[in-house]
Amino acid sequence: MPKSKASASEKAYAVKNKYPSEFKVNPGNLLFSMLCKKNISCDKSFNVQSHQASAIHRNNLQDVSNERPSRTQSFLPVSRHDSFIQTLVEEEKILSTQDQKMPNMLQRDYKDESPS
Repeated sequence: MPKSKASASEKAYAVKNKYPSEFKVNPGNLLFSMLCKKNISCDKSFNVQSHQASAIHRNNLQDVSNERPSRTQSFLPVSRHDSFIQTLVEEEKILSTQDQKMPNMLQRDYKDESPS
């Protein structure tokens, strides 16, 4: 069976899927280099390879990789975190007990004032 020729959109999406952080596909099936802000024809793979080998693209790729923040997240030390939560829990307990006492106090006041 003879090989069928790949369409321009198939070629463009193949490159985009291979390098998702570098390229987007424009509506005209042109590749857009997000690093260089240029459109690249993907009719021949040589066009994409030569663009990726260009000094501008390599420098932009290196700049972007240096700017990326680390993927680790720093947290509060456990002792400070626990004491903060413990303080909040204690304050909530105090507030909730005051709220429970308040209706009882109001009921007592009304009972004392009721006519007999």
